[in-house]
Amino acid sequence: MLSLFDAEESRFKGVIEAVKECAASLGNKVIAAWIYGSVARGEDRAQSDLDVLLIAHEEEVASVQSWSVDFLLAKGEALLFSPSVNTLSLADIRRLMQNNDPMWQAIVNDALVLNGLRPTSIFQATLDKKVPT
Repeated sequence: MLSLFDAEESRFKGVIEAVKECAASLGNKVIAAWIYGSVARGEDRAQSDLDVLLIAHEEEVASVQSWSVDFLLAKGEALLFSPSVNTLSLADIRRLMQNNDPMWQAIVNDALVLNGLRPTSIFQATLDKKVPT
């Protein structure tokens, strides 16, 4: 039984590393990378997808989304996970936050930060000019 848990822990580390590798491969196009949802809460099941949110500069959103989906689908086949990737701009996140959107609340409550700032810190950083908009 212990080897089953060890195998799952190793697979989960591989999944996390795949998302980190994805964000790192995109360089400064990605402002932040977060995992949220059931996996972040530790409530995932075998059929659960992996909710990944990438924050990108407005002009890079489409290319980041396309590239990251292809990258993570390939990694998902090897590591047996199903990625659900969303790429949003800071303006998109600002709208979610201002509207107190349920998705934003889930992200704030659940997010595992893999790259960049926490969801609650990202806007102060933009105001302080620590993150270019």
